[in-house]
Amino acid sequence: MVDRREEAAVGARPLPSQVVTVCVGNVCRSPIAHALLAVALRERGTGVQVTSAGVRACVGLPADPLSIQLMAERGIDISGHRGRQLLPKQVDGDTLLMVMSDDQARWIRRQRGRLSSQVAALGRFTVGDIDDPVGGTRAQFERALGEIEDGIQAWLEQGWALPHPRVTRS
Repeated sequence: MVDRREEAAVGARPLPSQVVTVCVGNVCRSPIAHALLAVALRERGTGVQVTSAGVRACVGLPADPLSIQLMAERGIDISGHRGRQLLPKQVDGDTLLMVMSDDQARWIRRQRGRLSSQVAALGRFTVGDIDDPVGGTRAQFERALGEIEDGIQAWLEQGWALPHPRVTRS
């Protein structure tokens, strides 16, 4: 496996060993971001571990049915996901907490001040806050999914300056 940290462009943030995607309940946005980011980082051979959690998690509940459906349409199964609370033991010195909104970043900083430098917004390079679609329509879930996809792509290209996965031709 190649350590992509050495390939990052000057000014890009170094890759962490782990990313925890964070939203409120850990049943809509963060499970989607977790799955998509894990695939993207795996395709790039980074070895970065990706998990997800919530600041006020619906502990033990599955992902929202619309999240599951939209991800299944992309060939990714998140039906086994269960909501988890963000806990200090999940976070070590080389973990990035990737939040969906500034409110979550503020909550984490208030609760876990020492982690302030380890918090980043997924939508930092794109839309800013990614609205919570919980209880919303399919269109709201699709919008959130699109914003998550755009945010991940922007982090791959701008935040971490990772190359596109290499395609082998036969």
